[in-house]
Amino acid sequence: MFPKLMIPGPVDIDEEILLEMSHPMTAHYGTEWMKVFDGVRDKLKKIIGTKGDLFLIVGSGHAGLDAVIGNVVEEDDKVINIVNGYFGNRCAEITELHGAKSIRIESQWGESVDLEKLIRTIQKEDRIKLITVVHNETSTGVLNPVKNISQIAKKHGIPIFVDAVSSIGASEFRMDEWGIDFCTTASQKGLGAPPGIAIICISEEGWNVIKRRKKPYRGWYFNLLLMKELNDKGKGIQPYGITMAVNNVRALNKAAELILDEGIYRRIKRHNEVARDLRKWLKELGLEILAKENCESNTVTVIKCNDNFKYEEVSDYLFNKHNIQVARGNSILKGKVVRIGHMGVTANYDYITYLIYSIADFLLSKGVNVQEQLRLFFK
Repeated sequence: MFPKLMIPGPVDIDEEILLEMSHPMTAHYGTEWMKVFDGVRDKLKKIIGTKGDLFLIVGSGHAGLDAVIGNVVEEDDKVINIVNGYFGNRCAEITELHGAKSIRIESQWGESVDLEKLIRTIQKEDRIKLITVVHNETSTGVLNPVKNISQIAKKHGIPIFVDAVSSIGASEFRMDEWGIDFCTTASQKGLGAPPGIAIICISEEGWNVIKRRKKPYRGWYFNLLLMKELNDKGKGIQPYGITMAVNNVRALNKAAELILDEGIYRRIKRHNEVARDLRKWLKELGLEILAKENCESNTVTVIKCNDNFKYEEVSDYLFNKHNIQVARGNSILKGKVVRIGHMGVTANYDYITYLIYSIADFLLSKGVNVQEQLRLFFK
């Protein structure tokens, strides 16, 4: 029996979506295929809140990060990277690998971005090429105020790139309304589909930024201008000249259909309520949440470890006795936290009540008296 996946992605998959993965193999071109391909792009645009260009790339969310940053920045450009977790730092690393200077706006892991520090840095530095920010930092369980950050970027005429890999489909996101130039997400988290597809969205101003490069982008697979050119030439037949992961696209199409059927705001409300109650119940068991109040994620809860709650012991106990898989901490948080994913089908009360019962059972095995809390939970 496969474990309940309560990690920050990939997530357990709805049976209707899984069924699409067993569809007989078809060609990645032709009019019938384009009905599927254009259909999923149209649905995703509604979910993301954009009328701009949207591309699908075979790859993980990192493919989207590398593609956008690599197409925008050049050697010696200056980029502000907002870093309050593992994936914010990853954006800074990618920035530097492309030869640009990373100016890190750092906050404690578990805290939101310091907006005043961001403003002071913008005022101090000149010729900032791009601001990058992770919307939902799965390493810490923090949801960053992307709308406010985008407003600051727009006020100072700086393009903004949002890593929305684990927020879209589960948290409010309005690309065009918020003035976001570039965003990327992936199939396997808030969208609730199997891993394998990166999604990139680009605004009209975003294209202008790419076109203003001093030197053309060197590369083929992640070349966004070439991708747009091939897409425009191949409309109705083939989106661009690669073999697309056709059944992954079909699964993503079904996942997007289910999101729209549920209603995007109803879905966000569900994720918000499940995350709120999970944090409340964990605190009642005497556990401490890493993320500060008012910046907690809808999709990931990160619990601080203590003498009675050590990652290896918790993870092994939940997996072996209760068939639940949770995640360890990244980087500086390795061994210091337990990460719980609750997105897509796992953002429901069946999953989190079973998780709470299982964690309480672990605490009881360590001699922690939580019997009264259990009685109140399940009376």
